[in-house]
Amino acid sequence: MKSKMEELLWKAYFGVQNFMNDEKGDSNMVAVIVLIAIIILVAGIFRESLMGAVRTVMDNFTEFIEQE
Repeated sequence: MKSKMEELLWKAYFGVQNFMNDEKGDSNMVAVIVLIAIIILVAGIFRESLMGAVRTVMDNFTEFIEQE
C-alpha cells in the first residue's frame, strides 16, 4: 500500500506532465502577445503623428462645443 506522501507525489508528477503536454490555447496566447507588441511598436513609431491628430480632433471638438 502506498503512503499518502507517495500518492501525493505521483499526482503532482502526473499533473505537471498533463500541464506540460496540454497545448490548448497556447497558440492563441502567443498570437495575442504578438499583436499587443505590434500595436505598441506602431504607437511608438507614430507617436508624434498620433498626438498631433488627437490634438487637432480635440481642438475642433472644443471649438464646436464653444460655438453653441
